[in-house]
Amino acid sequence: SGALTGGEALGVLATVRADFAFIGASGLDAEEGCSNTQLFEAEMTKAILARAKRKILLADSTKWERPSIIRFARWSELDDWITDKPPTAKQVKRLKTFGLNLHVARG
Repeated sequence: SGALTGGEALGVLATVRADFAFIGASGLDAEEGCSNTQLFEAEMTKAILARAKRKILLADSTKWERPSIIRFARWSELDDWITDKPPTAKQVKRLKTFGLNLHVARG
């Protein structure tokens, strides 16, 4: 996938402070949050989320309710989710209980 991963990369991230972290996900679950298929990528994502002031998920609606094997963040650990189509009104209400701001991109 061209992702930067591994021990050295995690070490570098420990020295970084970010105003914003824009992250992706392989899968999303209404209760569990965001997940990935690769352990090293999940660890890198956790590391940058820990060092960022504002945490923004960029994930299209095809990821919704299709969790992957490795969870890297709960909804409460994110500030915003930018997507192409919102989930149902009931699911949006539930996501807001986690403090998540949902943004639907208009094309």
